[in-house]
Amino acid sequence: MGEVIEARAVIAARGAGEDRIHHRSNGTGGEWVVADGAGGMAGGAAAADRADWLLSHHSITCCPDELAYRLSEFDDQLHRDDLVGEVAAVHVAIIDQDVISASVGDCEAWLIDRRDINRMTTGQSRKPLLGSGISLPRPFHTELTPGATLLIGTDGLFKYAAPAVIAEHCAHPDLNTVIDRLVDAVRLPSGGLQDDIAVVAVRRSMDQVARIGF
Repeated sequence: MGEVIEARAVIAARGAGEDRIHHRSNGTGGEWVVADGAGGMAGGAAAADRADWLLSHHSITCCPDELAYRLSEFDDQLHRDDLVGEVAAVHVAIIDQDVISASVGDCEAWLIDRRDINRMTTGQSRKPLLGSGISLPRPFHTELTPGATLLIGTDGLFKYAAPAVIAEHCAHPDLNTVIDRLVDAVRLPSGGLQDDIAVVAVRRSMDQVARIGF
């Protein structure tokens, strides 16, 4: 079984932005939280910053329902804190060959194998967001097949890039190039971005070493 490798980027459309990536690894996989603080209301970025709590207070689990429960706990925690706002988030863990996930909002996790796209988080609850106190996290499960790319990101990617374009870029053998091309795919002619973007590309391989880029 190959090691889990990754590349990632977090780029703000303006200012400090409200998208975040939190990550930890273990011997056979890893765990990621991609968070997008709600715009138009105070405390969205602070809520996205707080999402690292989902990783730091629990062991890695192989149960999708457990990830959904964690998000519910986080929802309640944010709701009781007047200093933070609301946030969309997708929480993904790889344990051996299993990919488990839970999400609320418009962050997504896709498993892309050549041109085939498994949109893991299809059917997630878009609203209410985490921090509302009444969000409805949904669990998901699939397998990380050999050669497939697990893509986790915010709507700054999925809203502005066509699925076929995303799949085409994910076919590149180098994950850092995948990330660069995905970010370029949503750039405006001016070089700017329409929205913040946070994106992680993950594979299992014996041959590559991840180079993390921000």
